[in-house]
Formats: sequence, structure tokens, C-alpha cells
Amino acid sequence: MERKKYVDYIKAIGIILVVVGHVNFANSLMKAWIYSFHMPLFFFATGLIIRSERIDKHYILKKTKSLLIPYVIWGVLYSGYSLSNLLKIGYGSYYALSAADSLTSLWFLNTMFLSLLMVQIILKIKNDYIKLLFTMIMLFVALSLKKIERGYPWCFDIACISSSFVLLGYFWEKYHKRFKYVSNYVIVLIGFALTMIYRSNLQNCNGYVLMANGRIGDPVLFIGTALGGCLGVYGVTKILTNIVQAGKIQKTLIYLGKNTLAIFLIHKPVIEVFEKMFSLYRMHWGIELVITTSGTLVVSCVIGRLIASMTPCLVGKA
Repeated sequence: MERKKYVDYIKAIGIILVVVGHVNFANSLMKAWIYSFHMPLFFFATGLIIRSERIDKHYILKKTKSLLIPYVIWGVLYSGYSLSNLLKIGYGSYYALSAADSLTSLWFLNTMFLSLLMVQIILKIKNDYIKLLFTMIMLFVALSLKKIERGYPWCFDIACISSSFVLLGYFWEKYHKRFKYVSNYVIVLIGFALTMIYRSNLQNCNGYVLMANGRIGDPVLFIGTALGGCLGVYGVTKILTNIVQAGKIQKTLIYLGKNTLAIFLIHKPVIEVFEKMFSLYRMHWGIELVITTSGTLVVSCVIGRLIASMTPCLVGKA
């Protein structure tokens, strides 16, 4: 199956937004806007390329190597090995990772693993209307679950939400061509216009959405901004696919898209180095943000490439 360049572009934009969102001196409203859709964007992108597969030993092993092995190894590397920390990492919620003093961003890996299993079960249904019904049911159940102090094992509640965005990506890719008179520019306009309602949700989610622990605020506003962001970025990447045919920009975006996991796993400590540097040499926050973001991406890619050449399973490439 031919690789879809615009999906790599989506992932590239997504990982850039992740890095920007994790820079502590970024503008607070900018961060709140980014957080309103940047994680659903990765699940939506997965849905654009997903297809029904047998949930057999081969499938489980493949996803274990690409998601769970990096999750456990990096979880231990960031927290330090102890039986207590290992049990917390095994529990797999955002709060458990935080209690283990590990990288809380790792929630994405086990959540993606669980989401893919859920989605594959639903994709076995032949009727798309029933698939869509199950998607809505799963989303409703996830939003209705009572929050618990330790979080659900393996972020089960978040995985249900994430599964819904994977399936929404699947349905969009399958049926959007029916709207052939709607240009990508219109999709961008409508999508990003929807994200502007994120401000209405700020008080409901204590300043900004944190999907990792289920802090999404008003469910309707969350779904609206998240879906809007997904469609907005999708439209941008489809336009870029037509404009950027070759050259360094295309190669850079594709490289970032193919290496989002490595960047995701490595970037936070790199950001901390830049933040310490700028604590000594102050500049305008916008300049600091650009330097930190671009520098973090470059350094993370270099480190990721070195790791992949020696131990590819650490960055999900086994």
C-alpha cells in the first residue's frame, strides 16, 4: 500500500505542536489552543490509514514491539528501576506514571495500543452505520465514566475516546470524497474556526485540556475543538501535498512524520536544557519559543536516529 504523504505531514505538524505545547514559556493561550486538539490529531491520523486486520498473535506481537516495549523501557529509564515503579508503570495511567516519577507523556503509547485493539474489533463489523453507532456508544461511555483518583488501568477511559477519533479518521478518509465540491481551503477555514471555541472551555478544564488524565472540560466543546483541529490540519496537509512536490520542506516533513515516536520520547529533557539556557540569557518569549522548538526537533531527531541504529525497538522500529 502506497504511503500517504499527507498523513506524514499531519504527524509532523502534530509533533511540532507537541513540542511547542511543552515549552513552559510558550504563550498560555497558544498552549491552551494547541492542547485542545493536538493529541486527538494523532489518533485521527492513525484512522486515515488504518485497515481491518486479524487480531492474532502476529498482530499483537507487532503492536507490542512498536508500542508496549518502548512504553515499559522508557518508563523505567525515566523513573529508575524499582518494583514499586514497575508496578505503577504496569498500571499505566497518567497518575501512576506521575507517581513513579516517570515520563507522563508515555500514556500515549499504551493508550494507542488499547485503542487499536478496540478499533480492530469494531472494524470487523460489516455495516458502516453500525460501526458508527458503536463509535458513538464508545465515546458516550468514555465521557460518562466516573473519574477515579488513580486513573483507570491503561487509561481505559482515554482509550475509548481515542478509539473514537481513530474511527472518525477512518470514516473521514472513506467518505470525504463525496463532498467533492468542498475545497481543502474551506475545510481548513471551517476546521480552525471550530477550534476557536476552545476559549469557552478554559474554565471547564482548569485552563487547558489535558487528555492524558481525562481533563477535557465540557465534552461537547472538547469534541468540537478537537474535531475542528483535526480537520483543519488535514486540510492544510492536503494543500501542502499539492504545493510541496519535492525539496527540503517535503523531506523534512516526511522525516518528522516518520519519526514522531522517537521525538515524542526524547524531546522533554531536551526542552529542559534550552529552558535552563534561556534562564541565563533572556530573550523575547517568541524568539525563545522558535529556537527551543527547532533546536529540540533537531536534537531529538539526531538522538533518535542514533538509538534506532543501535536499538530500534526503543523507538518503535523493531
